[in-house]
Amino acid sequence: MPRVRDELTYVLENRKLNKNEIDNIIKVITESLEIIHLLDRHVDSLSMGEKQRVALASVFALEPDVLILDEPMAYLDPYASASQELINILNKLNFKYIIIAGHRLDRVIDFADRIIVIEDGRIIAEGNPHEVLDKIPPEVPKPVYMELGFKTIQELIEYVNSKRCLVQEHREGSITNDK
Repeated sequence: MPRVRDELTYVLENRKLNKNEIDNIIKVITESLEIIHLLDRHVDSLSMGEKQRVALASVFALEPDVLILDEPMAYLDPYASASQELINILNKLNFKYIIIAGHRLDRVIDFADRIIVIEDGRIIAEGNPHEVLDKIPPEVPKPVYMELGFKTIQELIEYVNSKRCLVQEHREGSITNDK
């Protein structure tokens, strides 16, 4: 079974790089994605989140301008730090364009510059993410904070901090005062 280092080396060998270049690029990529500690682990022993990071590292090693992802947060809890961590990693990488295909708008709206909503093969809305939300059918999931009436997650955080509130059952969207 291949190790993470083997996977990344294979990608870079296909670019016809020498061993020193390969070692340097692997070091830079794994440090930037915070996966250097995984280099000697077997790929099959990794968690889904770790496998996603390694897959991103492999793609990043190819230096493409465009990254296309299909459901990149499918195995991540959208309410856990793993989803936010993936978004932070994607923002760190130097892709000219990142295209994400998915059915959960609420998982990408906070970092997308533009959203295209397709239903039955037709574009039903496109543009700025927050403007698009007003144009889409109500059955399309929206971020919990929007269901609560906040425009951004930061607005909700500021509200909670200012009111000393406790957010409970955040998946259902209820807020209760903690006084």
